[in-house]
Amino acid sequence: MHLYLRYSIRGLAKNPIKSLLTILMLIIAVMLMCGATIALKNIPPLIEATLEETNMADCSFTTGLLPTKIAEQILSKKSYVKEYELRLTYRTTAYNVRGFPREAEIILIGANLPLKVNNIIVVKGRLPLEDEEAIVAEHDYGENLLDKQISIETRSGNLTVTVVGTCRAIWMPRWYGSSVVYAIMPISVLWRILNAWGMVNQILVKVEAECDVFEAMKELDKEIKAYGVPVFGSIEGNVIPFIETKPYYSYLVSLLSLIGLSFFVISLALIYTSISLMVTREFRDIGILRALGSSTKSILLAYGLRGLILGAIGSVIGALLGVVAATAILNGFANISLVVEGIYFAMKNLPEIMSQNRWIIILYAASGITCSIISAIPPVLSAVRIPVTQALRSFPGLSISNMGLKVGGRDYPYFIKYTLRNFVRRKGREFIIVAIIVVSVTINSTLIAAYETQSNIVSETSQALDFDLILCLNKPYDELMVMSSISHLMDNIEILEPAYYRYIKIGKYTVLFIGLPANATCFNYPLIAGRRPNEGENGIILPENLARFLNVKVGDNLTLLTEYLNINISVVGIRRDPIFNAAIAPICLVRNLDMSEGKINALAIRFRKDADTNNLARALRRSIRGYLWDINKPGVINILSDILTKTFQSAAIMMTIFTWMTSVLLIFAVSGQDIIEERFIIAILRALGLDRSRCILLMVFKLVILGLFSALLCLFTIPITLELFSKFLSSITPFTIPLHYSINILLNAALF
Repeated sequence: MHLYLRYSIRGLAKNPIKSLLTILMLIIAVMLMCGATIALKNIPPLIEATLEETNMADCSFTTGLLPTKIAEQILSKKSYVKEYELRLTYRTTAYNVRGFPREAEIILIGANLPLKVNNIIVVKGRLPLEDEEAIVAEHDYGENLLDKQISIETRSGNLTVTVVGTCRAIWMPRWYGSSVVYAIMPISVLWRILNAWGMVNQILVKVEAECDVFEAMKELDKEIKAYGVPVFGSIEGNVIPFIETKPYYSYLVSLLSLIGLSFFVISLALIYTSISLMVTREFRDIGILRALGSSTKSILLAYGLRGLILGAIGSVIGALLGVVAATAILNGFANISLVVEGIYFAMKNLPEIMSQNRWIIILYAASGITCSIISAIPPVLSAVRIPVTQALRSFPGLSISNMGLKVGGRDYPYFIKYTLRNFVRRKGREFIIVAIIVVSVTINSTLIAAYETQSNIVSETSQALDFDLILCLNKPYDELMVMSSISHLMDNIEILEPAYYRYIKIGKYTVLFIGLPANATCFNYPLIAGRRPNEGENGIILPENLARFLNVKVGDNLTLLTEYLNINISVVGIRRDPIFNAAIAPICLVRNLDMSEGKINALAIRFRKDADTNNLARALRRSIRGYLWDINKPGVINILSDILTKTFQSAAIMMTIFTWMTSVLLIFAVSGQDIIEERFIIAILRALGLDRSRCILLMVFKLVILGLFSALLCLFTIPITLELFSKFLSSITPFTIPLHYSINILLNAALF
């Protein structure tokens, strides 16, 4: 055994540069496979409560101040009430003198913690303790203020509270997309702040499964009003999130996983090619061994040991460097402020990543060594089949007689004839080169198309949302009264469109419906099927995600269930809407469901270009009676942009660079192996009078032909791949994603 080992080591030492090149390719291949696996394993999970975990109430009641004892007395007598929770809400202003944001509207929700219904999920920090003057705030707002103190404006002066946690909830509006912060605090603290001991103004009710929730709402509404307290009921239940980011995040992770898979495939090919290239360079040595009487088994053992040594060095170093590659990929998540639902990700240091993923490192180091040994077998078996005399000539090219060529040293176009005959003579190697180029171009073209499409989706969505602000009110108000309250601001408003929103039951789910005039432009999304509803028509437009969720298409009918009446409607259109998970219907239809003719509870506003939008927004909030919160366009666009563009760009840019680097190395290795196998033929041509420049031209022309053929083949493979990839992405995202050719894809193909 020591003789074979000595031969293997001497062979590596004889050509150190070539050995280092082989080791370098092995390092890169194993590094990418190991790094991609570690990165995908450590991508931060999505912290998001499911509907089951949230335990949504079936209905809720917003009331005037109501004594807790009276509320409990009403609810405890009802056999159909399965569970309930009493809360006290208070709207005020929060100040932060030492950081961002300095000032924000805040809705404090006092409750007994932990919550029983309409739960939250804590992203960072913890829940406040009983009687602790602390809050857990919506994550978008609270992430910059965690463990810091803010000042809350109250009737008796300002009160300092500590932000001890951040949270998310299906029912809680995102601060990035709205103007109001939602925060939870112990109800006893809020009672003390407001001097409203034992009072509540929000009741959440969960009824028994066999109970009709609408009948229960009517009965409870009637009993609460009997105490002279105003009440406004709202249906809840299995609420479909208004702005849902989980599908987008799944899309992002799936896309990065596909890139990781391409790493794996290309890296395996690189391992095989690097070892094969090493063996090809030593055909003469193999011929000498055979001439000296070495058996096939002995030669396999010698080169298997060579593969073991190279694999051990390259794979161990590559697996360790995989931690560095994983860190570079994961930095894409850590270096930007993600507004994904509940994401919190702190970048770990290299020793931590190495320690937590040691078994992955060991696995890929062992896999690299195994692949290196196995990769040495096919080229060695191919080499030992070559006649000894031909191997001793150094290379496996065919003899002049076998080529059947009459060489004319000064015949300039000879290289064309040689190249074309060469393709016929050695089809396998050329096929591999073409296949590698085609696969590399296709993979990189798909990544380019995916990124460009994401950017286009963000741009399309920004154009479709033709508003600056949507003001939401706490209940329906007379439209004329609302309009008159902001008449003094109309000079700075370019477009003002009334709207009416409410949650409606469709089967077992609760869906947000937005009623708009037929000529409204605030939600001007492109339709992928159907048309827009006419004024007065019982027709709705659904976003793609909601249509899939409800399993409906254009022309299908749905039954809307409310506490007042049930009506049948038709799905007349489906829109591409990557943000709002809401149905759009004629405003008169949604008003009629509440018997609120002539009333509105929302306004879509677009300011004039030269207007001071921030001051105008504050003036509108102060002027409109019943203002609850608002949706701002930049906020919701940022939610989409951070997921679809910034995150992918930041996290995938290193993966894309690695893919390019591996593909180029692979093409280099295969082409180099092909050229090495032609050196014997080139030597003969030189001896027959062909000068150096024409020999170089001969090989360059051959590679140019291969490149052109690969490019032509890519014209067929790229459209097919983009179509298949588009269908795959559409199956994991809430909207269709058409991928198309672009100038960057053509440049990518030309460069390869």
